[in-house]
Amino acid sequence: MPAGFLLDTAAAASAATAVATPLAALGAVAGFDPGPHAGADARRAVTAAARAGAGWPGRERPGLSVVVRTQGARMRLLEDALTCLAAQTSEDVEVLVVLHHDDAAALGPVHDLLARYEEGFVARTRVERVSGGGRSRPLNAGLDLARGRYVAFLDDDDVVAASWADAFLRGAEARPGRIIRSRCAARRVRHLEGSAIADHEPVGEVELPYDEVFDYVWHLRVNSSPICSIALPLDELRAFDLRFDEALPVVEDWDLLMRAAQLTGVVDTGEVTSVYHHWEGSGTSRALHEREVWLATWLELLARWDGQALLLPPGSVVGLVDGSAFPEMLAEYWRIRGDLELARERLAAVEGAAWWRLTAPPRWAITRVREAVERRRAGRA
Repeated sequence: MPAGFLLDTAAAASAATAVATPLAALGAVAGFDPGPHAGADARRAVTAAARAGAGWPGRERPGLSVVVRTQGARMRLLEDALTCLAAQTSEDVEVLVVLHHDDAAALGPVHDLLARYEEGFVARTRVERVSGGGRSRPLNAGLDLARGRYVAFLDDDDVVAASWADAFLRGAEARPGRIIRSRCAARRVRHLEGSAIADHEPVGEVELPYDEVFDYVWHLRVNSSPICSIALPLDELRAFDLRFDEALPVVEDWDLLMRAAQLTGVVDTGEVTSVYHHWEGSGTSRALHEREVWLATWLELLARWDGQALLLPPGSVVGLVDGSAFPEMLAEYWRIRGDLELARERLAAVEGAAWWRLTAPPRWAITRVREAVERRRAGRA
């Protein structure tokens, strides 16, 4: 990505300042399907309708939209996630809680939970329901409802620091149009049965297993950016018609990140602002999907990436060099360079010595005699 590259999305930004309409107003609470297999024109029409509606009258466009994905089955965890969002140091945030559930009655407990928060947070939060589809369905619904200049995603079992949104917003202000990425910690947790206080407990310490700096080539091998660690520029997503692929049963966030990153670039904040939970036992997508599904989906992504041209950011070539040969060549380079530096130092020491200066005349004479002898030999030949 060339330095200073910015997309000309003024028209898209102007259109996106409009307000959004609830999914119900689109007549699609139970049948809303903005998936990747629908026509691009149809998806853009749905997005335009959502942004041009009257769901948020009198509101300026927020800096960040946060889409919270939940099935309504882990209310204590959802409460933790919403409490984290209510405690954000920046209020330039709208929160979209997207309930992925077939039963409209499931909205009741979520609305009851939201009503327990202070009025300012409730005014910036909305709850919508979407049915059908897989893991990507609520994420795409949130994309269509989002009004912010940036959009971030939070699963109901993730927790974030009070500076989470502010770090994204500061990054977006400094480098608009880029994906903003913060560092993410990880913690292993397990479910508790029958506890009146909590339904889960930590197992082990909080760790920092994910890379501090985004590396596109490394991300082709493994996703080192959990969904809660990135914020994406919404106008750029819409301009390039980038959405979550609803055909993927897992790793839908990794797929979107890789497609978007090569077009927008990524900026790292360097701040640790979220904690991604790894669950022991049942309750997560890793446990609900067989290992074969994960491997098959990963192989499918590799085949996709291998079948298309990729735009790589500066610095990617080193990552493409053979992982074993490159360190050896680099070590050899520094070894040779060190030998040359040592030789130069020794030569400088000799040339600076008094005896070297005193013997300069005889050395000059000896050199001239050698040259004369060499010329005579050459003439005889």
